Amino acid sequence: MVGFRVLCRGLNMFYISKNEKKLAEKERDKYKIFLVGDDIKEIYPVDFNDKDKFILEAEKMSVYYKLS
Repeated sequence: MVGFRVLCRGLNMFYISKNEKKLAEKERDKYKIFLVGDDIKEIYPVDFNDKDKFILEAEKMSVYYKLS
């Protein structure tokens, strides 16, 4: 998987890479997301397992196959 589209209930949506998602999970107590538009929205704590706040959709899938 290359990345995710994240739908935030009550806010908006944004894209996050697979590596950035891993970092958010690893640094859960420190990690914050800021959505910048007309206003600046801070998302903290970031818990992608919280289905009441986030919906993650896989954006791309890379498949490698070796031809013989």
